[in-house]
This record gives sequence, C-alpha cells and structure tokens, in this order.
Amino acid sequence: MLNIRPFQPCDLKAIIEIEKKTFSIPWSAQSFLDCAQWKEFWIYVAEQNKKIAGYFVAQVIGDEAELHNIAVDPAIQKKGIGQILLDTFLDKAQKEGVQNIFLMVRPSNHAAIHLYQKSGFQLLDKRPRYYEDTHEDALVFCKRLI
Repeated sequence: MLNIRPFQPCDLKAIIEIEKKTFSIPWSAQSFLDCAQWKEFWIYVAEQNKKIAGYFVAQVIGDEAELHNIAVDPAIQKKGIGQILLDTFLDKAQKEGVQNIFLMVRPSNHAAIHLYQKSGFQLLDKRPRYYEDTHEDALVFCKRLI
C-alpha cells in the first residue's frame, strides 16, 4: 500500500538517495531542509512498506505553482507511483485555489514528458541551454486547473 504524506526530517536520507539516483544535478540535503521551512513549499513523500518510494517538491505562491521535483526510486519506477504523486499534487493544488501550474523538464526525459502530457500539461516554451551539465534546453510546461 502506498501512503502519500508530508515530508518529515527523518525522510531526508532516503530522499537524498533517490535524488542522487534520479537527477544528474541533485539537490543538496540543505536545499530540502531550507524548502521545508517555508509554507510556500510543499514536500510530500510516497511511503511504501515503511520505505520512501518517491517524493515531490512544489512551490505555491498565490494562484500559481511550480513543480520543482518529482522522483521515484529507480528500482520501482514504472509502477504508477509517479502518477500517484503527480495526482496528489494536482488535487491539493486545486483545493488550494491554484489556477496555473508550471514545470520544467529536459527534452531527453521522455518518461517525465509523457507523464506530464498524459496529465494535461501543455508545452508553453523552452529555455535554451538551461541545464549546466549538458547545456540541454528546458521545456516549460503549464497546466490550467480552472
């Protein structure tokens, strides 16, 4: 069974392990702790069998939100956990009055692009040479909730 709940400091080690396995430029532990101090940042984890299976980090200001990170442990990807995390975020955002959600993704991240498009996100723009490590563009997606 999968339980989606707010981040707790005891989750940090597991989140950092997933972050390092998932992203070529991972966030630091301090970045997560800094975000957790602000009510504008939502950090939620997916817990399965008492282990952290994935998480998302979003920032909500007024009626807009940005999904910064969503990740699932690579060992258990392709089992719907990412979709459940995204759906949880979208539901919570809608209940909080968010009207527009933005996110950025690498063009090479086909699985994430598929997930976002399947959930109603539309390509809005791109930011050339955005990612430091590969100089890949960032695709900017948006979803209107109203």
